[in-house]
Amino acid sequence: MSPASPPAAVPPVASPGVGDARTWTCRVCDTANPVEASACSACHTSIFDVFGGGDAQAVITPGAAVAWSLLVPGWGHARAGQGLLGAAIGGVVVLSAVFGAALWQTGMSGFGIALVLAAVGVYLVAALDAFRWASGQAEETLLRPAVVKTVTAVVLVVVIVAAATTFSA
Repeated sequence: MSPASPPAAVPPVASPGVGDARTWTCRVCDTANPVEASACSACHTSIFDVFGGGDAQAVITPGAAVAWSLLVPGWGHARAGQGLLGAAIGGVVVLSAVFGAALWQTGMSGFGIALVLAAVGVYLVAALDAFRWASGQAEETLLRPAVVKTVTAVVLVVVIVAAATTFSA
């Protein structure tokens, strides 16, 4: 009889998303996703749901979500369980409207009109997206986190260019 050789060592397999700062784990299906993804690759749950308070998605009718969104930009999203996205959308609308009105009143009507139109556009699209979130059509939304981030950056660039134009004159 020959002596039995010890089994070969099997390296441990790390669980994706655990201790890896470049991924986030979906709280619905426990799938690890790259941090660049705004929704789970398996169940399409928004990354914002991961950072929520652990509550299930709020139950709201699509019509009520639109009404809340038209009342205060972002509230329709918040009532549909997308609080962080709603706050970001509300911030973009308010930032654009306030700076647009201020620039318009100071004689920089081109910059002012552009920002006010951006505020109105985001406001109206947000109402449509709140409807989509509330009716379970999250994949159809237009104001995804990357889009909101880009719109915010453009608004800030317009404000900076307008300020630079004012101080250089």
